Amino acid sequence: MALTFGYIVIKSVVVPSWIILAAIMVGGIVLLYMGMRQPHIVTYTLVAYLPFSKELAGDFGGAALGLNLTNLLMIFIFVVWMTGKYSEDEPLWLSTSLNLPIILFTLLGCISVIRGTYYGTGYIWPAIIQFKRWITPVLMYFLVLNTVKDRTKVKNIAIIMMIVCTVVGLMAIYDYINIGETSLEKSRIGGISDQPNMLAAFFNYYIFLPFGFFLLHMNRAQYWLLLVPFLIQFRGIMVTFSRGGYIAFAFGLYAIIFMRSKILFFILLVLTYLTILNPVLIPAGIRYRLSQTFVKAVSYTEMVSDPINAERSVDGSTSSRIEVWKGAIRMIKEKPFFGFGYGLF
Repeated sequence: MALTFGYIVIKSVVVPSWIILAAIMVGGIVLLYMGMRQPHIVTYTLVAYLPFSKELAGDFGGAALGLNLTNLLMIFIFVVWMTGKYSEDEPLWLSTSLNLPIILFTLLGCISVIRGTYYGTGYIWPAIIQFKRWITPVLMYFLVLNTVKDRTKVKNIAIIMMIVCTVVGLMAIYDYINIGETSLEKSRIGGISDQPNMLAAFFNYYIFLPFGFFLLHMNRAQYWLLLVPFLIQFRGIMVTFSRGGYIAFAFGLYAIIFMRSKILFFILLVLTYLTILNPVLIPAGIRYRLSQTFVKAVSYTEMVSDPINAERSVDGSTSSRIEVWKGAIRMIKEKPFFGFGYGLF
């Protein structure tokens, strides 16, 4: 399924709307029939489809607001969950230590929407739509938490996630190869996200899933194969040329290795030190992209002693982000708890 979605996206296949509609109806009927007997099949389908939902919205030509495959699959899972078919003599609602913080954070988001009402009635509806999109991952968290409860299903979902992310990585590499010689900005790959930084974030969310299994089972030869999807996704991060993506990957790597083995962590620190002394060890693309942060050389001493001058030495992208951060800090200081309103930054 992931390969099919990937092929349609990467080849920009134009599928007639009537074929899409027919496929959705037939597929929906089959999925509904199978889902009533084996509800986890629908969950697997949602996991496989979700990364491609932006490119393949399945919104029936925009027939109605909110009518799309993602919402339909979620509604089906919710309804079946309420019937108790997922529970198998277990409580419908699973209590965890994460539930309360997530609910409180979501309520803060809801309050922020209300806070923005003083901007007029024209603000409310767009804010509610954006808030719904923001809250969707939270709803998915609770759906999966309460419907995927046994080891086999968790394992299957992990495998599906690794396969899908590897396919997305291969798509990004394919796009990069086809671009050829061009400028850096044009060679940055946006892939399924249509935006390089977002694609880099996507990879960083899931790249350590196969790497984590590898670290846990390094003494078993078959688990070394998990380095293949890990390296494919790392290459996917590379072709986004996202500095934030590179930094996020580095911190994620330090964190997962620190939790697994202090000896491996020490080795990683030594390798990091050697890399700092010999930057040529860093892949050329990453080295080139990071070097673009400063338009003129600035020493560490200058950065500490004269930060204002250091800010003038960075490129336009970094400079604008610094200004955004400054604005965010001022807003947080002024209204630290409930903010100014959702989407009004």
